[in-house]
Parts: sequence; structure tokens; C-alpha cells
Amino acid sequence: MKKQNLNKQKGRERREDILNCASHFFFTKGYDTTSIHDIIDKLGIAKGTFYHHFNSKEELLMELIKSMSDEMTREMFAAVEVKNPKNTLDKLKIVQELHFDRVKKNPETVFFFLKAIYLPENYALKAKLEREISKRDITFLRELIQDGKNDGSFSTKLPSEFLAESIAAMCNVQNEKFALYILGMNDMDPNLIYENKKNSYHLFSSILEIKDPFEFSFSKEEIRSSVENLRKFSLEFEKQNPTKNGLKRNSLEPSNGGKAK
Repeated sequence: MKKQNLNKQKGRERREDILNCASHFFFTKGYDTTSIHDIIDKLGIAKGTFYHHFNSKEELLMELIKSMSDEMTREMFAAVEVKNPKNTLDKLKIVQELHFDRVKKNPETVFFFLKAIYLPENYALKAKLEREISKRDITFLRELIQDGKNDGSFSTKLPSEFLAESIAAMCNVQNEKFALYILGMNDMDPNLIYENKKNSYHLFSSILEIKDPFEFSFSKEEIRSSVENLRKFSLEFEKQNPTKNGLKRNSLEPSNGGKAK
């Protein structure tokens, strides 16, 4: 029994080593330019050891994103509890502020998520990643909306599940526009990002029938500065790590249809 437990512990540690090593390469080189050989050579393990834990680089990326998402969610909820919100509306405001603060302070993490999901060479992963992220977003929104109904923050009579799915879908559309701008794949006016975020908030306030909505708390200058810092980070990353498969900026198609190795 002790030997079995020891082997399981070693297996968990090896799996964690692979995830940490992959995280390092994905952040520094990019997912598309990192190979499985990079990971096994760095760790000094056999290819069979890698495939014992992960079936592919795609599965490794999925697991890494789920792990990072879980960690960020835990940190978010812990930070919200520390601030002791008096009701769901107060909680919503705190979540909005914490999310914006995370984007400002962790451009590399935001860029990693955007690049993994939205770049053309990763389109094969896009649907899987979006499904995984959407499930989590919808669960969070459904619980938030139901809490808001229960404590009187929201007056809507519409089903919480329907509202959560609808809001998540609208957010996905706006997030894709934001992502493509950050990745240098469209030339939208960055001021529109601020207007879209503000208008989305007012739309959600109307849909949820918030009795006493708080003002959208970020200035155009704050949003624009954060967005431009992310775009600058993205462009600098591409200069230092040119994409092997010849990605064309301002285009939604890779130049040779290459796939990640």
C-alpha cells in the first residue's frame, strides 16, 4: 500500500513538473513554437513518460489552462471574501475591479490566454477551449444572478440559466474583438473597446433589472492604457519569438496553414 501511494505521489509530481515546464515554454516561446521535444529534453525524461501523463501537446495546453483558470477563480473568490461585500451588487463591482486589476498587472498571463484561444494556428483548439471556459463562466454567472435575485440586487424574473448563457455569449463576442486587436489582427479604434465595455455594463444592468446600478468605474484613459500595454506586450513578444508557421498579422488566416508541432 505504501509503495502504491509513493508511486501515485511520484506520478503527481512528475505530471506537475511537465505542466510547469510547459508553462515556462508556452509563456516564453509561445504554444505554437514549443515542441514536446523541448519539454522532455528540458526535464530529462523519456517520451514515453510524457505520453503516460498526456496524450498530446493539445491536451497539455487544455490541462494547463484549466489549472490556471481554477487558480485564478480561487484567488478571485478569496479576494472578494476579504472585501466582505454587503450584497451581490457590491460583489459584482468588486469582481469587475479585481478583473481589471489582474489584466493591468499580469499582461503575460492575459496574452497567453488570448494567443492560445484566438490565433489562427490554434483554431483547432478554439472550440474546445471556449467550451471549457464558457462552462465555468456560465456556472459563475448563474450563481451570481441567482444570489442577486435572492438578496434583491436584481429584479429580473427571467431564468438564471438563460440569463447566464446569454450574457456569456455576448461577452464572448466582445472578447474576441478585444483579443484580435491585442494580437494585432484587426485595426479597430481602441476607444471602441472602452465604449463597448461601458455599453455592455449598461446592457447587463438593464437585462438584470439592477435596482441601483453603480457607475461604470473605469475611465477611457485607464482602459486605453491597459489595452495599449497589452498590445505592446503582444507585438514585442512576436518580435522576439517570430511564429514558425508564418502568421500574417491583420489576417485571420495563417500563410501556409501550418499546425503546431
